[in-house]
This record gives sequence, C-alpha cells and structure tokens, in this order.
Amino acid sequence: DLIKLNRDNLTKIIDYIKTICNEEITFEYIVKKVFDNFNMRMDLYQNMVISSTIKSILTYMREVKMIDFEIKDNLMVWKAI
Repeated sequence: DLIKLNRDNLTKIIDYIKTICNEEITFEYIVKKVFDNFNMRMDLYQNMVISSTIKSILTYMREVKMIDFEIKDNLMVWKAI
C-alpha cells in the first residue's frame, strides 16, 4: 500500500543520509548525493521539493541524535554521531 511504500522510501533515504554523513558533508552535497544515488534528474522544481524534504529529514535525524552539525569555515557541515 502507498503508506508502506512511502515509509520504506523514507527509511532508505534516512539510511543513505546517515551513511554519507560518516564524513562531514554540506547540505548541498547531501542533496547532490541523494539525487545521484536515487537516479533522480534535477530541475528547479525537483530541487525545491527534494531540498525541503531533506531539510526535514536532517532535522528529524538531529532530534533523534543520529547526526549533528557544526559550522566550519562559515559552512554548515553534517556528520553522523
């Protein structure tokens, strides 16, 4: 069913983001890696929608202490905990 499919896809994205955050990574690079990994083609609309979704996922992941961020050289970088 659609709810299970959405939940499974969200879990895949969260797992992937945690993996790529094993090293410090900027938000923009996270977006690029997600597009590349899931074979998505970026355009303005897709960028806006996916970027917003990834920001929400990063917020959730930080709240549950899977990742955290810090500011380095005026860049926000994310890293798995």
